Amino acid sequence: MHTLKRSWQHLKNMTLSVKQKVMIYSVLGFFLVGSGYQLKTMGYTPNTLIFQIAIPRHQDHPIGRQLFEQWIYFLTDLKWNEPSSYILSRMPIHQGTYLEKLAAGNVKGYFEQDENTYLAETELENYKPQVPKPSTQQDYSAFRDKAYVYSHYFTAPGKMEFDLDMLAKWDFYDLVTKPIQLNKEEKGPKVLIFHTHAREEYKGKLTVLDIGQALADTLESKYGIETLHVTDEFYEVSNKGNRPTGGEYERMEPVIQRILREHPSISVVIDLHRDGVNENVHLITDINGKQAAKVMFVNGLCLNRNMAGEVEEKKDLPNPYIGDNLALSLQMSVQLNENYPGLARKIYLNEWRYSTHMKANSLLLEWGAQTNTDQEAMNSVEPVAEILSKVLQKD
Repeated sequence: MHTLKRSWQHLKNMTLSVKQKVMIYSVLGFFLVGSGYQLKTMGYTPNTLIFQIAIPRHQDHPIGRQLFEQWIYFLTDLKWNEPSSYILSRMPIHQGTYLEKLAAGNVKGYFEQDENTYLAETELENYKPQVPKPSTQQDYSAFRDKAYVYSHYFTAPGKMEFDLDMLAKWDFYDLVTKPIQLNKEEKGPKVLIFHTHAREEYKGKLTVLDIGQALADTLESKYGIETLHVTDEFYEVSNKGNRPTGGEYERMEPVIQRILREHPSISVVIDLHRDGVNENVHLITDINGKQAAKVMFVNGLCLNRNMAGEVEEKKDLPNPYIGDNLALSLQMSVQLNENYPGLARKIYLNEWRYSTHMKANSLLLEWGAQTNTDQEAMNSVEPVAEILSKVLQKD
């Protein structure tokens, strides 16, 4: 701040020509107009920005530097440590494609991985998995209480302004006891695994493609569940890096829709990702003496709040399978907590739908993070395969 003040004082004391003044004011005007346009395309007014975003209502954003960085990001789309992000966000082709589509609600899947940094840190400090009674007793009466289910099994980003009214339409006792079975009438694969972001990598040489293949192999060889693993990439042709640049969900959908039409036997769909967290966050747990990467199920509710605080459905993002998907995520979490406490993180709820609207019993699965080693990621394959087979009543 002192440097900024000195620079401004120096600028005022300078004798500038008309051309220099025009250039300076043009640059300032460019930044001001660009920021205003950014707010407009994202649907925010200045008051909303200051009072609903920069000052969080929920305590999931640390005070200080992180709050400042959040405010800067929402104001300018500038990531504090990535100045190039501002330039890219101002390019007409960028504004005319992804951000405008996002603001208009035309983006079918959207995942802000940076949010999970805060979630992961909170979980490491506070989250202790609740282990239910053995499933043979069939006592899930606690799941009739939505507050219990949310506090023990769910989490959501602060800007979603989540409250229990967003869960009003679902009976979680019914969901946790609902039979989920494979389609035995149709011949062919029963589980589909794919990767909207296929280049997400671990601390080593492996990517989510390797984990997906290992999971498919285990389901088939050990549990007899025929599995189709799709290794297609959905990045832009010009994107040679390992970070998504937008549009992956839109490019993924027609491919997966075609595969589902060609294979009506598919009963479960898994979009397997890898989370992104701060470098000091290590999502691991001990499984039979081995360090295993934690997993997290993600469910898009296709809900948000209007300016009056009322819950509204995202009509431009229809998903008839939200209840089915919640049932699968919840049953997987309950069984993992019972058999492998600590392996499952809380289920992450958000307002979008991601890739979970094309088939009932769809999962978006975050498998560890970039701070996990290859071996830690691989060590989670067998437990997850085992629990999936149990939930599908295949064991």
